[in-house]
Amino acid sequence: MAPLSTNVFMGYTLLSGLAFLCMPGKQTLEVFPATQGDELATLVGTVYCEVIGAFSLMLCVNCCPGPMGYLLSAVVWCGVMSKHMLVNGLFPPPPVIAMGFGTLAICGYSVAANSKIGKWVFLLVQALNAFVFLSDPKTPLTDSFPDLKDGSLAMTVGIRCMEVVGAQMISFVLMGCPGALGRAMAMSSVAVLVAYHRTLDLGPPLPVLVMLVFTFLVQWYGYFTEPKSAPADSKKSQ
Repeated sequence: MAPLSTNVFMGYTLLSGLAFLCMPGKQTLEVFPATQGDELATLVGTVYCEVIGAFSLMLCVNCCPGPMGYLLSAVVWCGVMSKHMLVNGLFPPPPVIAMGFGTLAICGYSVAANSKIGKWVFLLVQALNAFVFLSDPKTPLTDSFPDLKDGSLAMTVGIRCMEVVGAQMISFVLMGCPGALGRAMAMSSVAVLVAYHRTLDLGPPLPVLVMLVFTFLVQWYGYFTEPKSAPADSKKSQ
């Protein structure tokens, strides 16, 4: 049976992921009330709330031990990317599309061959994307939304959302560390970003914020109290 901290982590990432994926418009209005009546800002917020939700689900399924966890994460990633291309007509830059579906193929091979290559490719891609999203968010934003203007509400919403996704990508890299420590560090990445956004008078809806704080505390409690050799944790990311 999985440790308590694992179950709490999976519960938080599952519930928050579904909330952002299934109700992206509502989440956008709760976090950015000024977007009401601004069509472009609402579209940007809605699309990136879906991305935030997808990455939360990716963190959830990544708790599956071994190569399968990375394959499931890649499936969710490519799924939301495909939805945006086919339904919304929004296309990421070709290198991002290639990295996404290339990672999916390599992770599929890793499952079939019981290889670790999918894990390392996935973590490398997330690290590269996190660097771009956090250091130069305007470039990927304007690639998908060419009409965005500096200083506009839509640009501000997009940048704040890119920071969240960037923090989630860092969480993936940190979860490359197996077990409770990986999850604790992953939650720390998200918690630091949320604390920064609170200084800007932004933040997730209150229920999500409460779940985040609780999950963050449980992960570190789990790291310091759970047996380090627990089978469910020792298999993570092998």
